Amino acid sequence: MNATLWADWRFATDCPTEQIQPVTVATSGGQSRVQVIPSGPDVADDPIYAVILSACYEAHRRIRIVTPYYVPDTGVQEALKLAALRGVLVDLILPGRSNHRLADFARNRYLRELAAAGVRIWFLPNIMVHAKALVVDSIFAMAGSTNLDIRSLFLNCEVMSGFYSEKDIEWLSQWLEALRERSVRHYPQPVGALKEMLEGVTLLGAYQL
Repeated sequence: MNATLWADWRFATDCPTEQIQPVTVATSGGQSRVQVIPSGPDVADDPIYAVILSACYEAHRRIRIVTPYYVPDTGVQEALKLAALRGVLVDLILPGRSNHRLADFARNRYLRELAAAGVRIWFLPNIMVHAKALVVDSIFAMAGSTNLDIRSLFLNCEVMSGFYSEKDIEWLSQWLEALRERSVRHYPQPVGALKEMLEGVTLLGAYQL
């Protein structure tokens, strides 16, 4: 984590390494196993994106996701659809209304496709949830700063923590389940040609959403 902080600092400020004071406080994680996963224009191969895709394709029973915005690329969209189509229970939790109205409008096309494939979509009413987390079965979980939108996945400097310990995965899984129980199931409805066209025009600026 310290190395990631230094790398982001240098990228953002051009501050030489010797001017950055190292973190000297030692901490113990006990039985936890956590992997720091960075991503951004200064990191090769989009590792957070790769982990999300791998996790979705390797899921056997259940995928739980919470994100404030859902304007993904084709890879994430297809991974979730295919997971649902092969019998994985996929729950996607979103704010019913986020603080970004264009992103809310743009997500509708993706949500219709997910629902048609069997993904369960949940809206948190009257809450702007800003959490970003994913739990796959009981073998892997991830939480951090990455939204499931194109800008966050491919342009922004982001960092996620990957959790491999049973206790950490179970804690995050229970937290997501409690969040889902507070949510309302969303059933996307078909739209007319005009609205679909407007959604498509909005998606032309997806990297800015």
